[in-house]
Order: sequence, then C-alpha cells, then structure tokens
Amino acid sequence: MTRRPLLLAALVCAAATFLAFAPSLGFGWLPAWDDGYLLNNQAIRGLDAEHLRAIFSLSRNEASLRYQPLNYLLWAVNYRVSGLAPFSYHLTSVLLHALNAGLLCVLLAALLPGVAPRRAALAAGAAALLWALHPLRVEAVSWAVARGHALALFFLLLAALARLRAERPGSAWYAASLAAAAAAVLSYPAAIGGCAALALMGGLRRRDLPEKIPYLAIAVLGALAAAATRYGGQGPWDKPPELGALGLAAQGLRACYAWIDYLWRAWRPFGLSPFYVVLINRPPFHWSYFAHATVLLGLTVAAWRARAAYPAAPLVWAGYLVAAFPFVGISEGVFVACDRYTYVPGVFWSFLAAWALSRGGARALRLVALAALGFLLWRTLAEQPRWKDEVVFYEALAADLRGDPYESIAAWRLGAAYLQRGYGPRAAAALDRAISLAPGEPNARGLRGQYRLSIGDLTGAREDLEMSIRVKPRPALVRSLDEVRQKEKQFQRRRR
Repeated sequence: MTRRPLLLAALVCAAATFLAFAPSLGFGWLPAWDDGYLLNNQAIRGLDAEHLRAIFSLSRNEASLRYQPLNYLLWAVNYRVSGLAPFSYHLTSVLLHALNAGLLCVLLAALLPGVAPRRAALAAGAAALLWALHPLRVEAVSWAVARGHALALFFLLLAALARLRAERPGSAWYAASLAAAAAAVLSYPAAIGGCAALALMGGLRRRDLPEKIPYLAIAVLGALAAAATRYGGQGPWDKPPELGALGLAAQGLRACYAWIDYLWRAWRPFGLSPFYVVLINRPPFHWSYFAHATVLLGLTVAAWRARAAYPAAPLVWAGYLVAAFPFVGISEGVFVACDRYTYVPGVFWSFLAAWALSRGGARALRLVALAALGFLLWRTLAEQPRWKDEVVFYEALAADLRGDPYESIAAWRLGAAYLQRGYGPRAAAALDRAISLAPGEPNARGLRGQYRLSIGDLTGAREDLEMSIRVKPRPALVRSLDEVRQKEKQFQRRRR
C-alpha cells in the first residue's frame, strides 16, 4: 500500500516527460551533424557477426570518436526496424528520457529515509521533473545522435537502485548493480564519471572501500577504452592533443569554468545553443577562468560546511564534480561545453531538490517548485523546434553566432541546406554572408560557385570554383569548373 504513491509519482513523471518531448518525434535528421555517427555509419547496418565486431571494436568503427557500443547496438536495432527513417530513433530517445524520469523519481524517494511515503513520493516526483523538463535536456533528447547520454543514465539509475537493494557485496543485487554500471560505461563515456560517483553512495568509510573498488575499476576501464578510441580510432575526427599539451594549468582553469558554467546554465536557461564559442575565443588565462575557479572553491567549502544541516551535501557536490569530469575539456584542444554534457551530472541537483521539498514547512518552496516546473516546460517546448531539421537548426545557430567568426560555418551550412531545398536566393544570401566573414572559406566558395553556374553567372562561378579548388580540391567542383569553361568557350564561339 505504501508503494502506491511512489508508483503513481513515477508514472506521472514518465508520462509528463514523454508528452513534453513528444514534439521531437516528428523531427528529421541534421545531415551535417548526423553523418559521421549515424547516417554513414556502416557498423549499424546489420546485426551479424561482422557488424557486431565493428560495433564493439575500439578502432575499426569509422565513426569512432566516442566508444559507445551499446548505443550503436541500439541504433542497429533501429536500423533493422525502420532503416534510416528518423521516427524510431527519436521515439527511442524520448522513451529513454521518460524512463529515466520515472527511475530517478524512484531513486530519489529511496534516498529520503524517514519521510512519509506520500510526502517522499511528491518531493521525489517534483525533483525528478525539475531535472527531466529542464531545457538543458533538449539537446540530448531531441538530437538523435546524442541518445547515448540517455542510455548511459538509464543503466546508471538501474545500478544505483540495485546498489540500494544490495545487502552485502557478493549478493545478486550487488552483481546486478555492477553489471548495470558496466552497461552504462559501454553505452557512452558520459557514464564514466557517473560510475565513479556510484562509489560515493553510502559515504567513504574505510570499511566500505572493498565494495566500492569495483565501481572505480569499471570507471577506469571505461576511461581507458574511451581514450583508446579517441586517440587511436580511425574515424574522420581530429585527434585531441596529448594530455597537458596546452598546459595543465590552462586546462585546469578551463575545466573550472566548465564545471561552474554547466551549473549556471541550470539556473539561467536562456540563450542556450548547440555551439558555445566562449572557451574557444578566450585566451588560456582569461580573468573569467580565475573567477569561475574561485566560485568552484567557494562552493566546495560551502558544501563541506553544510554537512551538519545536510550530511549528504559534500557527497552530492563531489558526485556532480566527478560525474561532469569527462566533459570539462581536460583532454581536448578545442573544447565546446555543450548542453548535452549536463544530462548525467544534472541528476545530482535533484537530490538537493528532493531533500528540500521533503522537509516539513516547505509549502512556499513547493509553490516555487510548481512555478519553476511551468517555466521550465515552457522553455523546453520553446527550445525543441531548433532541432527539427537542418534549415531551422542552422538558421538558429547562425543567429546565435551573429558577429562571431564561427558564424561563417553556420552560414555556409545554412546555404547548403537552402540549396538542397531549392531555395536559391536564400542560399545565395547565406553564402554571401559566410564569404563576407571568411573570404577564403572553400566550402562556401564551392557552393556559391555551383549556384552561380546554375543561374548562368559564369564569371562569378569560375572565380568561386577556382578559389575553392585551390584550397580544397574536390571532384565535384572540378567537374563544375570544367562545365564553366566549356560554356564559356561555347559562348565565345557564338559571339564570333
């Protein structure tokens, strides 16, 4: 009987989350972003032994920027069911996110001992929805390629729930917890920090260390597999610099900025974007890095001092730092702190929210939480459409990057999307914008040259195509340039 409120709360969380993200079910692909991982990924085109070897290999997969074999396996199932029709991929992402909301509700309630079942269910449900309906979740759910984050968290939540049920190391529940943790790491590297954070459950008493070591071992093995793929994979991606190549101090300060920036976005969900240039454009020792490092230190001290009122505060803070560690740019040269990287670390703030909402006399706080849920739902519904298709996506991204040098990339991508739709004048305007920002951009020049050829502007087409071929020769452009020259010769013969 006491489980009925929790079951109802979990179902409400899952259903509300599914409905909130239902608009994503009708979205298409983002070819320029989806090609490498999914659309051109031959490893997911079958479930036979050869394809499975490619999926689980550390280096054979052509799209091997991240080691995520279980996510690739799920993509292979999607491909078997529906080919490359996007609906099933988006449906799986939304379902996983809804399941995660329900599982998080159950986990949060289990971490509220001594609280009446109904109050615990309400507090856990509200806290789970504050996480699930946050617009920071949109990128990980509405973009099919980012599904690995949701799959990794699904197994992490199962691992945490099984760990709570385990009475001792060696029990069936303990083994199930370790198996789920391993599955999480095999789903996406985002789980590496989360798996290490599982070792924090129950505190850090010395007598409990033997039962925590396996979680740390799984995290270390996952990190080694991720590093082997990242540094030794054969995909089309640039390899990162050696650790410390940019200077450990500079990379450490940048990591402090990312830790606090992820946290700040959770409180200020405006101006979200798929591509943040702040960590690219700012010099290594910019004053803002030191400011964020100071805030990080201050929050660490505050969490330690709060342990008297809330004993779990230091563990929650440490869990967040550990869970976010894979995505603070320690091993990267050019680093973009994306919204999807908050998917797993963001769970830890739900623990604090559930605890606060479960306290007696927290009626005003509950009203604030209800208003916050309405606000977050509105922002989430507003953020989803940008992932609908490549035209909408690049229109929004170009607006986000207005005036920044990286706008040129968004502009020529937008021009390419317009050309595919047959929107010639719009494509010309977007490509003109890209070239005005980066006159030597070969992709924009090549596309504009082909468009000019199609409308009979042979002089402009030849200029653009020649410049593009000098920088980045491609067979299609060479053929277009040959066509320009042939038409020019024909025109000269007619004039004679």
